Amino acid sequence: MERLIRLGPDLAATTPIGFGGSCLMTRSGMTASLGILEAAYEAGVRHFDVAPCYGFGQAERCLGRFLARHPGELTVATKYGIPGAATPRPVQMAIGLARRAKTLRRSPARSTPTGGADPVAWPPLTARDARASIERSLRVLGVDRIDVLLLHEATAERLQDDALSECLLDAVRRGEVGTLGIGTEAARVPALWSAHRHLCTVVQTEWSVWNPTPRYPDILNIRHRSLGESFRAVRQAVTGSTERADRYSEELGLDVRGPHLAELMLRAAVLNNPGGMVLFSSKNHSHIAANVAAAMDSSLDDAAGRLHRLIAGVRARSSGQDYVLDPMHEACNSHGPVTDSP
Repeated sequence: MERLIRLGPDLAATTPIGFGGSCLMTRSGMTASLGILEAAYEAGVRHFDVAPCYGFGQAERCLGRFLARHPGELTVATKYGIPGAATPRPVQMAIGLARRAKTLRRSPARSTPTGGADPVAWPPLTARDARASIERSLRVLGVDRIDVLLLHEATAERLQDDALSECLLDAVRRGEVGTLGIGTEAARVPALWSAHRHLCTVVQTEWSVWNPTPRYPDILNIRHRSLGESFRAVRQAVTGSTERADRYSEELGLDVRGPHLAELMLRAAVLNNPGGMVLFSSKNHSHIAANVAAAMDSSLDDAAGRLHRLIAGVRARSSGQDYVLDPMHEACNSHGPVTDSP
């Protein structure tokens, strides 16, 4: 890895590329899921993100077994906010269907989050439930401290319990949690930032070259979903016609119809988030290795920056806005790796 980052002032340095554990224990058993984690480790990843609800409530248990194989080497993020092991399979299926429906409703020109409520209405976040979730995660993960605890799918409406903040801050003081943050849709962050700034030490949201870049100072930004539905939107934008594909290929210096487009999107996500982290997820061992290699390949910097600038222009034109080059696009176009750290 070209650089390391710190999740917090008193936390160990870790890699700027993290592995998202939403794929664990879904259509694969414990052995296969551990193999996925080991593939990420062999590729150089040292940060792993999970949640009580992932893998039908079993992903944390899987990650706990993996952490035991590599004591003291890894950092971990988990969440509180969506029910875990007790969540019935139909609810888990509803989450996936809701996300897919949201994706299908978006055209490429409107593929940024709307911030609308999912069909599944999550309960309020409370101090009592947070305490129980922290205790369970510590036990199942087999750790003394959760490096990052994120409020999962947090909204301003869910944060009404006055005792919640003190409960979470007490967990930090006790050393059970390293740092606090929110993990939610980007469109929900402004309201949370305004009302609950003290809980936003870490902000984990979706981001790709198709999305506007949020600006939240003095925090750790963790970005995910750099590919997935965003990849499909970008691929359509640059390969929608032979003429367009040829033009973009010439501009970027590579064939956008091949595998390079995904590589550039991952590298752009890293460049766009200096000092922060980019998460990805895959069950395919070779894809895991390729994703890490591309994300950390500084030779892609110029083309990745060009792609980001081009797509930002497409997005602005499709929405009828004047396109103004963001200073971060200049950073993306700089030659050489970004080496800043918090």
